[in-house]
Amino acid sequence: MALSIRRRLLGLAALVASLLLACDREGGMERTEAARRDDHPPLISLGDRCHDFGAVVGGPGAKATHRYRLVNAASDSVRLVAVNLKPCCGRVEIDREVVPPGGTAEVEVALTLNGRSGGLGHVAIVSTSQGETIELRTTATVQPALRVRPLDSSPPRVVMGSDRAAESRFLAVAAGTPDDPPLDLKRMEFDATIPVRWDDPDASRESSDGIESMTRPLAARLDPTGPPGPRSATIAFRLEGGIVHRSTVEWTVVAPIAAAPESIVLDSKSRVARVVLSSQDGRPFHVKRVACAEPTIQGRAEVDGPATRHAVQFEAPADPPAGVHPLTIETDHPTSPRVQLRVVVLD
Repeated sequence: MALSIRRRLLGLAALVASLLLACDREGGMERTEAARRDDHPPLISLGDRCHDFGAVVGGPGAKATHRYRLVNAASDSVRLVAVNLKPCCGRVEIDREVVPPGGTAEVEVALTLNGRSGGLGHVAIVSTSQGETIELRTTATVQPALRVRPLDSSPPRVVMGSDRAAESRFLAVAAGTPDDPPLDLKRMEFDATIPVRWDDPDASRESSDGIESMTRPLAARLDPTGPPGPRSATIAFRLEGGIVHRSTVEWTVVAPIAAAPESIVLDSKSRVARVVLSSQDGRPFHVKRVACAEPTIQGRAEVDGPATRHAVQFEAPADPPAGVHPLTIETDHPTSPRVQLRVVVLD
């Protein structure tokens, strides 16, 4: 019995000894890791790993450059590898790949501003031979050297064949700095496929956050010719013989009379339908006649006199044949004497 108790005590002592040895090893590893960190302090502080340029001007070929300075305060050399995570937004260059003890290295980040507008962000990663990963974030808010924004609250619509001049208004905004003033809108001219004019003989100036701006309104005359559908035209802004900006104007040509719906659906359960005709140019008109290629489908206007809005009622007293049947509504509108629709009859 005494022998058994003795063996148990020896086993317990061996277990305690192994635990103490493991703790001592772990403590030694932690002390070694702490010493390694002390020997290789960060190359750049956390606060210096971000840079914001604020408001900048994005003219042709414009760049915003910042240099991040890395300092090797360790007792041995450090090897650096830089990776550009967003090459579309800028370039990254490092002036040396190996930094000796007490030496420095610069990581240059150049943001590409041309063709940009609004917030711009760039990220570069620098990895070191000591296992450190440094993330450098560079940001800016870009104002284009020249931009054109619409002043109309909704996309312009032009009535087909209208003899009334339709224009769309815009505001040209040129941006610059005290050292590089904005483009002179007073001397700027147009090359365009539609008539364009300045809507104000003068230009306004203002300054904010180190950015100087010049604004001037302009108007573009919209072409109503051709069939209904989308249209577009290009305006080139010319200064001193050179093109400094191009802008696209978009509008939609609509029929003088709009029909809703454009297709009428009839079936065995529903033989009655209604279509509303609306004048898009504000001119009142009469509905003179409603004719369908299928004679069993009949229609009439609810109002006989002139109006800018007509409701036309359709019905099929008999069973019309299934299929698609053309429908013509004749009016006395000067630019829309006929409105073409279709009647779809289901089985």
